[in-house]
Amino acid sequence: MTFTKTVLHVGFLGSLSLMAATGAANGQTDDATIIAAGTGAARTDGVRLGTAPTSGFYIAAAAGANWRQDADLTLQGAGADTARAMGLGTTGKLGFAGAGPVAVGSLGWGFGNGLRAEVEFGYRSSDVDAVSVAGYPAHPTLSGEASTHAVMANAFYDFHRLGWRVGVPVTPYAGLGGGYAWSSYDRITARSGNDGSMTYGVDGRFAYQAILGLAWDLSGIARGLSLTSEYRYFAVLDQQVEHGARFGRAGFRDARVDTTNRNHALLVGLRYAFRGPGPGAVGVD
Repeated sequence: MTFTKTVLHVGFLGSLSLMAATGAANGQTDDATIIAAGTGAARTDGVRLGTAPTSGFYIAAAAGANWRQDADLTLQGAGADTARAMGLGTTGKLGFAGAGPVAVGSLGWGFGNGLRAEVEFGYRSSDVDAVSVAGYPAHPTLSGEASTHAVMANAFYDFHRLGWRVGVPVTPYAGLGGGYAWSSYDRITARSGNDGSMTYGVDGRFAYQAILGLAWDLSGIARGLSLTSEYRYFAVLDQQVEHGARFGRAGFRDARVDTTNRNHALLVGLRYAFRGPGPGAVGVD
């Protein structure tokens, strides 16, 4: 009896398949065709349009434009006392000229669930275009630049459920990072005739950053390849370097000055996952 029921059940399913195929060939739609189409549709439940989660080792690099915010300057110790005796201010601003270069490279690991962790090496630089300190010349001739090298540990989350398709799958992501940054103030000079000031030196401090980005799936070109576009906010805890000034016959050198370091950047780059999905792969809930 069991054998007979099994044969009948298999025969019934086979008949439905045959009816669906016959209906399709004749341009007709019947119940069997609807059942077959419904079965196929069920397989797509939960499919998202974003890229598939990154799993395993990956490398990434990006470059772009960096805008450093005006830095606050605060003279400390004996240098501040000397500046006051000269009739100079002990606080001021260091301004920067538009966009400077920024570049980052990273080694990372994807956990297959949207989470990623990586180690990043970065560089950014900005030319100085303004110094504002009470008692200093109003329009000095300026030269010098400030640059920062950093080693960061970052954590990311890829929002595959929020992905969409613009020709290729696109996935938004967000990240936070912390690490250590060394900033070099390369003989930043403000000069007016024989008077002037100079900020110089190297200092390292804790750094942190926040990242928002989009990953554009390029697996149709190379398996595991993505184009990335990002906004980054990068900052370093207040740094301390040297500062000196001379006005007339009075002056000081090697005074300590605290300075801030805050940056905004836009970057475009590439990320390559060695175990990346093939063309057309999408995230699945």
